[in-house]
Amino acid sequence: MDSPRKKYMQLEDFEDGPSDEKWEVKEGKRLLKLLNNIRGDHDLPPLLWNQQLCDIATVHSEAMLSGKVGLGHDGFQERFRKVTF
Repeated sequence: MDSPRKKYMQLEDFEDGPSDEKWEVKEGKRLLKLLNNIRGDHDLPPLLWNQQLCDIATVHSEAMLSGKVGLGHDGFQERFRKVTF
């Protein structure tokens, strides 16, 4: 008997984005599609991709990776002030 639960899409189900897109953007968009698939099962509206937020988060992630800042959310208010929408 088939499960009543919907089959969630797997990462392999998605086509790659433009070849010049950074891997962070490609993977972020693929993750967003998976998340929106689950949100749809719960009658929640889809979230939208925002490149500005991606760019702000990437700078912070790279700073954590390089050890310039510790792992965490320190500096969130400063990053939040950069959001223009």
